[in-house]
Amino acid sequence: EKLQLRQIFVMLFILSERLLVSGSDESVSAYDGEDVTLSCSVDSYIPIEDIEVSWIRTDGDILVLLFQNNETLSDASDEQYRDRVEFFTAEIPKGNFSLRLKSVRTEDKGVYMCLVFAGDLSANATVVLEQLVSGSDRSVSAYDGEDVTLSCSVDSHIKPEHIEKVLWRKTDGNILVLCVIFLFCCYIWSCASALLSDLLQIKKHWYV
Repeated sequence: EKLQLRQIFVMLFILSERLLVSGSDESVSAYDGEDVTLSCSVDSYIPIEDIEVSWIRTDGDILVLLFQNNETLSDASDEQYRDRVEFFTAEIPKGNFSLRLKSVRTEDKGVYMCLVFAGDLSANATVVLEQLVSGSDRSVSAYDGEDVTLSCSVDSHIKPEHIEKVLWRKTDGNILVLCVIFLFCCYIWSCASALLSDLLQIKKHWYV
């Protein structure tokens, strides 16, 4: 009986000293201007007020957001992230220190680390943020009858053969302007809105 109590005591001690941090198993992709969530969960019996959490951009050790002394220190964030990052406050007592990054920019792409300290214990998790699609940062102006080019580029670790379809839509009215279908990395078919089909010139690219 004493042995069982001792074993229980040892188990409780081990649990109290445990600090596990988990993030996302897959990279996170985002469009220009979109809000994204970078996951970070702390599994520990240590009180939240004794935990310090730093979100860091690993290339350059840039401080993205800091949680310390049971409060979020937004002013400590690097200038490029200030006013664009936040924790989900209501989720913090549950050990959820996921980061919300608002209005994603091209330069936000990179590896982010959720670094957790609790006394002598520390643990971390990393999340890769990929900016999947980017376009022009400026509006495009044109005269009646003039040809224009609307920019769209894919900047990602996703292999070309995994891209199945590209859609262009006119957001006011959700009008399909153009869709391009790929099979095994090769252009095979395209379609366009009946109203715009005569105005569109589709360029066919075959990938080797």
